Amino acid sequence: MERSLGPVLEILNEWSAAATPVLEEFDRMAAAAAEAMETLQPAVKKFHERRQVHDALDKVGWLPHPTVPYRLVEGCGDDLALLDDRIADYYRSRWPEIRDEMESGLAEYHIDDDARATFREALIAHTRRRPSTSARSPASGNGYGGMEWNHEEHHGDRRIQGPSFSSIPTSPCFGASSSA
Repeated sequence: MERSLGPVLEILNEWSAAATPVLEEFDRMAAAAAEAMETLQPAVKKFHERRQVHDALDKVGWLPHPTVPYRLVEGCGDDLALLDDRIADYYRSRWPEIRDEMESGLAEYHIDDDARATFREALIAHTRRRPSTSARSPASGNGYGGMEWNHEEHHGDRRIQGPSFSSIPTSPCFGASSSA
């Protein structure tokens, strides 16, 4: 019986010897892949966390922006009103610094002068909407410098609340006389 299995065993030994370098290379590649995954894990985790923050901001109608500290989302869970209040309060209390940061970054954008002017107009419009006293103060009635925030837009299943258009000061830049 040994004699009859002899050629088969020789072939198996040859295959095994030929497969050894392939298996060794596979083990080396598997170890390198595991090391790469370990190296990438913090980046993947950070990406996932940012995605969760972006999704939360989207649910309350805020645009993700580098000026939004992600820590504001922590602890809000599904309480969208709390998240909205935290972000609004953050921007109200720090608007001059945030505006200056956004305006200084404008120089880095590859846009024409008209787009820069429009961006600056938007920053001015946001500045006009800031409350002159504390956020949601009784003096202004609504926390937005006296503007009525009763306009709602519906986009699919999302509702976006903003100022009514009649309360926004017009600008000569858009062809209307200034009412401010």
